[in-house]
Amino acid sequence: MSHRLTRFTFVITVIIPLLLLVFGVFTQLVEAAPININTTSTNNATYPGVMNHMVVTSDSTIHTFLQLGTETMTCDGAPTNGLVWVMSTDSGATWDCQGQLSSDTTNLKFASAQKDSFDNIYVVYSGIDNTLSTAYDVLYRKLTKGAGSTWTFEDEQVLLDGTAAESYSYATIAVEGTTRLWVSARIWDGTMYDVLVYYSNGFTTAPSWTLGHKRFFEKIWSFDGTSTYTDETTDASNLTSADVTMVSVPNSAIYFGHSTKFDSIAWMLSTIGVAGTIDWEYYNGSTWKQIEGFQIDQVNGNFTSVNNGYINFTIPTDWATTSINGEGGSYYYVRARAATNFTTPPVGTRVASTIANPSQRTTGGIPSIVRFGSKIGLMFLDGTTSYTFTFRYRADTDALGLWSYETFSPTTASNMTTITNFSAVGNTNGHIYVMFFKTGANDVFFEFYDGNSWHDKSTRLDDNAVISNLGLSTDGVNVWVFYTDNILTGNVFYKKINTPFDAWYRPYTDDGDHGDAEKFGHLVNPFDKVWLYRNSSYSDKTTFNSQTSLHNLDDYIAYNTPGFAYVHNVTEAASSTANDTYFGSDASEWTVFGSLEQFTSLYWTLGTNGTDGTMDWQYWNGSSWASLTLTESSNPNFTAGGYAKFSTPGDWVKRRIADPLNSQMDNGEFYYVRAAVNTPYTVAPKGTKFYKDILLKDAGDIAYFGENGTFESVSYSLSYEGSGGTVVWEYWNGGTWTTLTTLILKMQDILIFLLPVTGL
Repeated sequence: MSHRLTRFTFVITVIIPLLLLVFGVFTQLVEAAPININTTSTNNATYPGVMNHMVVTSDSTIHTFLQLGTETMTCDGAPTNGLVWVMSTDSGATWDCQGQLSSDTTNLKFASAQKDSFDNIYVVYSGIDNTLSTAYDVLYRKLTKGAGSTWTFEDEQVLLDGTAAESYSYATIAVEGTTRLWVSARIWDGTMYDVLVYYSNGFTTAPSWTLGHKRFFEKIWSFDGTSTYTDETTDASNLTSADVTMVSVPNSAIYFGHSTKFDSIAWMLSTIGVAGTIDWEYYNGSTWKQIEGFQIDQVNGNFTSVNNGYINFTIPTDWATTSINGEGGSYYYVRARAATNFTTPPVGTRVASTIANPSQRTTGGIPSIVRFGSKIGLMFLDGTTSYTFTFRYRADTDALGLWSYETFSPTTASNMTTITNFSAVGNTNGHIYVMFFKTGANDVFFEFYDGNSWHDKSTRLDDNAVISNLGLSTDGVNVWVFYTDNILTGNVFYKKINTPFDAWYRPYTDDGDHGDAEKFGHLVNPFDKVWLYRNSSYSDKTTFNSQTSLHNLDDYIAYNTPGFAYVHNVTEAASSTANDTYFGSDASEWTVFGSLEQFTSLYWTLGTNGTDGTMDWQYWNGSSWASLTLTESSNPNFTAGGYAKFSTPGDWVKRRIADPLNSQMDNGEFYYVRAAVNTPYTVAPKGTKFYKDILLKDAGDIAYFGENGTFESVSYSLSYEGSGGTVVWEYWNGGTWTTLTTLILKMQDILIFLLPVTGL
């Protein structure tokens, strides 16, 4: 999710006005006007949350990786679509396309990027669908730092090559100091989702990549309980059904061996066993001993309940190698031995030693790899049963194939079954922060790892969030979380979470507040004072700045003569639903637009354009509807979306409009402008959305924002974008208005523009 917020930092405690010169319509004081980088044909230009789509280098250059779909922007003088690298060297004011990473607009790819201490940038990109296809690769590219704000767009390397039998998705990347890169990805074989982790042998443009964990066993033997061993190593590593003999009678067993120690075994069964039980054992150098710790996490440990299962266990300290059936080598073995008889023996399809637990659920196995302190952390959603998160990590000093194992459940198992997106970030202090989205109730939760353990419960941030729009970041001390909300559509919320983290766990209350005010901040905070200065006069807008829609009409009525029908559409006029507001279409029919304050312009979008008809524009002068002179207009007969602008009439007064058939329709007195049908329409226009008035228009128009105490942000959104004007932000230094200068702070996929004030 890529949004831009304008942020101001102040250091005084009196009313602090800001000066804004802009042309546009206020929607509400909640979201900064975005800088439009480009259009895209997909709703997920920077999805999903597990990927880091933005990097800010030490010279404050911003790099972001956007999926444009079939839309284009100019790269090297040519229109370019697909996945592109875009860069800004002026704090986000302007953006230039630097290169195309992927031209595929059918199998869309999305990027995850990180930088090293020398400002080189490393990018992996992949798809996010559940598809078996040769198009689903994991691709790698280095952007090599040059002189000044320049980077070389190096050649692409295929890291994982998708086939018709196995495809890859959801790739993420992390940087380990100056030593190596780590990449995680999800693999899909048409039956199961699994997680792969690779590490590089350096930071070159085409490094060698090595699997960072064991996947398939080096040796698998089955034993019939009497004297016969069968080598199942090859059969257990493929997807051929019913070709792996497991166990049957008491003392029959299946052995799983690696040349290095491992802590997990996962399997797929073609036949589920009936009635038997299993003892899980390891060899301690002299005898086979039962594994005591595998109960930390296991599913179907007796091969009797479901087709798929796994065990995860604590590596025994006295585990020793041994040989089976006179084989030449010696391996670390775990065996599953039948303790009681199976009336129906289980039969296997595949067995693996994976870093994750393979899952058949579409959200299972989506990974995120992060750097925290001197460790690499891997997180993924375990989709086998209750959708708990699995967390594995390794220290830089650990053997490259060794990973610790831990799970945590941010909330109850029933809630976890609908988690569909999450975002994770680590910092140099050894902490990890996670936010995740749960469908159904549209909840966003926050969880953190303090360097030793995960907290035992999660904080619910919001219950009206949007699935694809979440992200977080940290400066090492504080954490910021970002998400969009379904209630206030299109608005970006942020919460700043301060340390110590264990001090702010409090019950969530659905009272319209988006968090603990002492710990969280978000963008919906009205100012103590808001003034507009226009045409040599001041207008106090303090009350209106706290409303959801400053620009919306206060009343909207369409009058239809034949049935004396007054259609009251004020709610519909404020919404974006097409064709939900009605006009008159025949002579003597009309539509009125009402406001508690006088206004000087009206803007509209239409769901159905009118044909052939014309309108007379009028206002109420106290005794009759008088002709309203339009100073500027576009499509004033509602033949398309447009606007009507006019000077405020000197004799314009409020009035009531009451429905003779419905006395409850009278909402009070308003300033009305009326569009009355002059020439009938062959196709009646139908409206989608209406806006009244502009915020500011001409040079010298001013908006002031003031607080009684210190404040650190001014945020707004424009529902009708202006054109041709310029914006100047200023602060009062005690003697004059002084221009604010801009710095930038990067928050995951969101930019916050810091405007520090000095000399106040």
